[in-house]
This record gives sequence, C-alpha cells and structure tokens, in this order.
Amino acid sequence: MTSAAGKIAGPLPKPGVFEAPSQAFVLIRGHPIQLMAPFAIVYGLTVAERFVFRDLITDSGQLSTEWVLLLAFGQLFLQTLGWAAVIVMVGALARGGAPSLASALGQVCRKLILLIVLFVLWATTLILASVPGWVTLGVTAAAGASDWLTTVLALAIGLPVFLYLMTRVGLAYPGLMLDEAGPQETIRESWTLTHGHVLRLLWIILVAVVATEALEVGLGQLFGFAGGNARIIGTGIVGIPLDAFSVAALTLFYLHIRYPGAKRRSTAPSQWGPA
Repeated sequence: MTSAAGKIAGPLPKPGVFEAPSQAFVLIRGHPIQLMAPFAIVYGLTVAERFVFRDLITDSGQLSTEWVLLLAFGQLFLQTLGWAAVIVMVGALARGGAPSLASALGQVCRKLILLIVLFVLWATTLILASVPGWVTLGVTAAAGASDWLTTVLALAIGLPVFLYLMTRVGLAYPGLMLDEAGPQETIRESWTLTHGHVLRLLWIILVAVVATEALEVGLGQLFGFAGGNARIIGTGIVGIPLDAFSVAALTLFYLHIRYPGAKRRSTAPSQWGPA
C-alpha cells in the first residue's frame, strides 16, 4: 500500500503466479478489439517503415550499420508506444471503465516526452545489465577458452544479473501510464514494488513476454517459407494478440501489488485503482 508521502508502506500482497496471465486471457477474450488495436496500428507503421528503409539498401544488397540501428531503434520505440496504449486500456478496463482507442492514444501523446525519457532510462539500464555478460565473454575468449565454455560462462555470470535488473525495473511503464509520476520516480517505485516479488514477476515476464516473443519470432520464420507477403501477414496475425496478452499480464500484475485493497481473485477487478 502507499502512504500519504507517496512511499510504499507495509507488506505487499503476493498474487499467484498464474493469476495475472489467466486474467489477461479473460480480459483479451472479452475486449479483443480494444486491446489489440494499438498493436495493429504499431504493426502497420512498422511494416511501412520497412518499406521506406527498403529503398535505402546499399549496392551490396544490405542496409548500412547506421540505418540498421536506426531501423531497430524506431521499431522498438513504436513497440513501446503500443505497450503504453495497451497499458492505458488495461488500466481503464480493470477499473470498470470503457476506454476508447482515441482516449488511450491521447494519453500516450500527452505523456510522449515522459515516455521518451523513460525509454532512454530503461534501455540504458538493460544495456548496463548486459555488461557483465559481455565482459565475461570477452575475457574468456581472450584467454583462449573454447567457444562452448565461453558461452556457458557468459550466460552463467551475465544472464542472472540481466534478468534481475530487468525484473526490478519491469513495472516502470505501467507506473508511468497509470499513475501521476515521472520517469525516475516510476523506476524507483518499480524497484520498491518488486521487492519480494522478483521470482513471481520474472515468471510473468518469461511466460507473458519472452515466451510470446519467442513464439512470435519462430512462427514468423515459419511463415517466411511461404514468401515475403505471407510472412508479413502471418507474423502480424500471430504477433498482435501475443503482444497484447504480454502487456495485459504485466499491467495486471502491477495493479495487483500497486493497489492491494482490491479484490485480487476477480477476473474483472473493477475496484482496482486509486480510491
């Protein structure tokens, strides 16, 4: 719970590991258009971006490194805007509201500068979190270790650090979009809220985010055998609902521990939200 000073006080509830994903499934089943529309728009913009960059291919048949990085950054930021809009939708639905796509996108636009700042802080945190793994990889490779040993040591040392830091800042985006707080404050609050919930939230991230993204990439490769257009269409059909599910599960987990007075076991928890 939150004290008058705005700090988290007292022990937070511990929702079950299947609670948020199961409620996310129910929420998407009941409101598929509202929750998938933002990602449909993002996907359309991403496809358009790819067509634009296709005209910038060099004589060698590939984009230069600078354009590849710019393309990847643009796609990641578009994905972040989709996340933000779905977070707004989920928050409104969980509080018993009837959000419109226009209102969700309007809130994203109003917080666009804050989203950019949080995006930079969040990306910087994850880059720093990956440093131990890359350092281990470089040191072991320089020492002449075999490739498999180098990979194993890099994962053994770097992956736990990366996953831990990713989990501790994992609730920053829901905090920014659903509560009146700045980027730095939401990162601090995410760190506080996730205390005692690291393994539960890591489960949510691995199941709702990493697993769905891996499935999306795998099916995208499968559709790739049918040709370019089929791959674009197939990846969109698979990826849009999976992305919506992952964001809904993460947002519902945030609401579980951010507003502990609500009825946690309800699949339509309209009491969530500030009093």
